[in-house]
Amino acid sequence: MTASKSRSAPASARYEDVRTWLLEVDPELVAAAADVDPTLLDSASRRAPLELLREASASARELLRLQALLGR
Repeated sequence: MTASKSRSAPASARYEDVRTWLLEVDPELVAAAADVDPTLLDSASRRAPLELLREASASARELLRLQALLGR
């Protein structure tokens, strides 16, 4: 399986495309993203959507487990 053109592009270039679109749609979100460590954005943009979903699901399950332990 070969990487798609967007997957092989530098993460910063892919983010710039999204950032340009977001400036038109939601400039406040772009301002908030400026406060995020760029290495986090770079790391997340390199991961497959399914991988991100699995990680988010695992985090949600862990939070539910902790809530149950605390009796909330």
